[in-house]
Amino acid sequence: MSVNVNVNVRPTKKTPEEKKENEVKLTETARQMLESIDKFELPEKFYDLEDKIAVDKEHDKIYDEVAEDAAFLRKALEDYMEGKPTTTATIAKLARLRRNTRLCYYATAQIRKEVAERMEVVDTKLLQLQNVTSEVQHIQKEIDRCLDFSAGDEDLELISVEEFLP
Repeated sequence: MSVNVNVNVRPTKKTPEEKKENEVKLTETARQMLESIDKFELPEKFYDLEDKIAVDKEHDKIYDEVAEDAAFLRKALEDYMEGKPTTTATIAKLARLRRNTRLCYYATAQIRKEVAERMEVVDTKLLQLQNVTSEVQHIQKEIDRCLDFSAGDEDLELISVEEFLP
């Protein structure tokens, strides 16, 4: 019993040992942060760290990094189409592009949440203002009604105090 398996393997050009690109390395600060996190707390602290980075990182900086990574990946794709092997720097740039996209979406969601909270406060204040305005109008109408009130005794002649007191 024989099994025919077709595997498509993309032939790559063998290139002489080229100068290896600098691998992406963690900064000392990033390494210290990662080492300070206990393995059991890793997911929670990692996501907290990502949240903080997303809030602190400016959209312009994210945009610049995305533009840089996109240009690099465009060049890497052209190289791949020519048969050159993929480098670790390409994979790192792809990972950074995905991370920046995630950070951008998260930061946007945080901004929307903050705007919604502030809008809720503004809506509450506006409703209070409308209520107070309505009360003022109601009281003003009552004052006007009181001033316009006629008891029917306006036609009576008034007498002096001396005549009133014998």
